[in-house]
Amino acid sequence: GELGSMEGDVPIAKWARYKELPEKKLKLMLRAGVPRHLRAEVWWYCLNATERQKQSPQTYQALSAPSDPKTEAEIELDLHRTFPQSGMLPKGSERVEQLRRVLRAFAAYCPDIRYCQGLNFVAGFCLLVFREEERAFWAMAEMLQGRMDCGGYYGPRMLQLRQDLRVFGRMLKAVRSKVKAGLDRHCSDLSWLGTQWFVTLFTNSGLSTDSVLRIWDCMVFEGWKVLFRVACGILVMRQNLIVHAKDMGELMEATKNNLGFFPPDQLLKVAFSLGTLKRRQLQAWRIDAAKEVEAEDAERDALEAKRKGAAVAETKPDGIASVQ
Repeated sequence: GELGSMEGDVPIAKWARYKELPEKKLKLMLRAGVPRHLRAEVWWYCLNATERQKQSPQTYQALSAPSDPKTEAEIELDLHRTFPQSGMLPKGSERVEQLRRVLRAFAAYCPDIRYCQGLNFVAGFCLLVFREEERAFWAMAEMLQGRMDCGGYYGPRMLQLRQDLRVFGRMLKAVRSKVKAGLDRHCSDLSWLGTQWFVTLFTNSGLSTDSVLRIWDCMVFEGWKVLFRVACGILVMRQNLIVHAKDMGELMEATKNNLGFFPPDQLLKVAFSLGTLKRRQLQAWRIDAAKEVEAEDAERDALEAKRKGAAVAETKPDGIASVQ
């Protein structure tokens, strides 16, 4: 089915009282996969999305009303680019209408972000799981602004995204230096590889729907650390191809082609066995990376100001630029 059937190794009966389990036990059960028929309910519970819904001064109905024309136009462009191959969003279908309203609501709810490419895949994925658009919206809002705390991936200059892509590189070097060295031979900047994974939370990564569901089973509870583990896990599973890639073309094939064939259990097993990287260590790397990104931007702004200053200096008093 469109939502996959992987249910891991946990007997269905054990899920009957999942709300009463200690956190460690629940975490392990989530890593083994949530039964398909319980997924929407379990994710909603793990995200505690009811709380966000209650605290909002505006209802979903008010948030999802038509907004400014610029945002509307941007959303419209991406509606039919969302999962185009899957047939999940046929033109004119009610699901397209739902996606439009969820993205509108998010733009109104997060005015500092409004709309950004990639959000369409996250919203579309939430709709596939929750089926009910209001729940899909609140789950998406909690996932991005709460559990994953990645709203900065979509803001001006994408500061948090650029920071976390550097952290991804550092983590990869720490857990598999050979893989990082293989990538560095052709390109040390991982934005060409990680941007789509991070911005869409793997929903438009080439991984199978089953794999993405299983990754989200973990992310709704454990949060952003899972993003780094899975990104590194994918590359570790492609280690031989990466190490032997002769050029950028082969490297792109090695890291992006046929990811849909990864068995979800194997991918998660690799991701969660990449040494014990504490959240504290990742946070320290994030702080360092944030300083690097800020310094990079300050340098760029200074150069831009200098360029503008030079252009002004070349302008005659009557406002006509001199011809050199």
